[in-house]
Amino acid sequence: MTLRERRASEKVCKSKVQHASVKQGLRADCAVCANLQPGPDLELRWPSTVSHRVDEMIQAHSHRPALKDGLGNDWTYAEMGARIDTIAAVLQSAGAGPDQVVAVFQDPTAAWICSLLAILRVGATYVPLDLRNSVARLASIVNSAKPVLIVTDASTASKTKLIGAEQVREVNVSDLSQADVSSKPALSRPPNLARPNSAAIVLFTSGSTGEPKGVVIKHSNLRAECEAYSSFCDLPSMNSMVLQQSIFSFDFSIEQTFAALADGGCLYVVPADKRGDPREIASLMAAQGVTYTSGTPSEYELLLKHARGTLAECTSWRCAFGGGEYMSPGLVREFAGLRLPNLRLFNNYGPVEVTTAAVKGEIKYDDLAQIEEHTMAGYILPNYKLYFVDQDQELVPVGVPGEIIVGGPGVTAGYLGRDDLTSQQYIRNTFEKGLGGTGMSGDKLYRTGDVGRLRDNGAVYWEGRIEGDT
Repeated sequence: MTLRERRASEKVCKSKVQHASVKQGLRADCAVCANLQPGPDLELRWPSTVSHRVDEMIQAHSHRPALKDGLGNDWTYAEMGARIDTIAAVLQSAGAGPDQVVAVFQDPTAAWICSLLAILRVGATYVPLDLRNSVARLASIVNSAKPVLIVTDASTASKTKLIGAEQVREVNVSDLSQADVSSKPALSRPPNLARPNSAAIVLFTSGSTGEPKGVVIKHSNLRAECEAYSSFCDLPSMNSMVLQQSIFSFDFSIEQTFAALADGGCLYVVPADKRGDPREIASLMAAQGVTYTSGTPSEYELLLKHARGTLAECTSWRCAFGGGEYMSPGLVREFAGLRLPNLRLFNNYGPVEVTTAAVKGEIKYDDLAQIEEHTMAGYILPNYKLYFVDQDQELVPVGVPGEIIVGGPGVTAGYLGRDDLTSQQYIRNTFEKGLGGTGMSGDKLYRTGDVGRLRDNGAVYWEGRIEGDT
């Protein structure tokens, strides 16, 4: 079918289904209808926030391992829960509560994860300040986020002045004694103040300008993405040992944390002196029996270049997720060369503005002859929708590249204190107006600025940036 014929069929199809419901009106043989692509429906069954979901895991798996970090911290779910409660109580006594921003400025350890979970539990909003970022960038984040409290430890308490936080009230978790974090019965836990429509996390992304801008992720966004991910990948069946090596300002750190702790797995937090060292990370993976990793293709390339022999010994490794960059066919072939029969390779796509990812899919690499010349990003996650549009914001036919626009419960609240930028990038859904929708539902979509295309089988391919930036 020529492009002119396709566009003619688009007009016919729009007129035929304009009075039908969107779901019932979509036609698989229509170029436009097929390119208004929803993921599968999923009835969400988790509690209303991921914080409440972790509470469930603490109660259900109290004696199972939850957190490790190679620094002497090896905590069960009960021990993790006790520490979360203690930090939450200290935060509340220091004035933290719903709708207030609390920053974490600690070394990467198991204690950082407890600080994060305690902040969510008191209803406050978590902002990570990871020292692997530059001091100037951290100072910019502090200035934008304006936290009411900053959580530090023994190694960072003396550094708050460097990042412009010397006037912010401080809670030093290293000051908590062992007696402060003694185990408590689950029934005695203070109430969880996390609420679906409240801001859970603000992650700062530099974007193309280099100026940090904070993406406000609500609890409802986080719960929807994490449960869709858990269902799509069947995470509860994995009994996971999840590697946490990503910088805490990167959304992969959130995915890693909840891939483990929202499904009863264990999270291994790589110590500061081993982060960024592929040989050390590979050795930890082998020694700890890591089953699950996520990272950028660049990270995996370094691992495969400098620690291939150790990776080949990681027989417990079952899932490797990539994202954040294009995954090349050459990298897929490198994974195949490890000859780990139980290792599955996945790709994903989605900027932080849609809560980590909207698209995930397995890359089949067991047959080298079947590896594609352009690697797919994946398939649309449950309850998400993708639209592919031209420069006039008109839907393009299947197979034709267009800007990727994302809808669904993971679309975040916008940019912190940047209403102008929010209104540019977050738009009202009018695409379904001619397909049975009113176009007035208030559904919010995110314009990614990425170019992609959709195949007839539902696979999504990423092809670059509209502006040509990186």
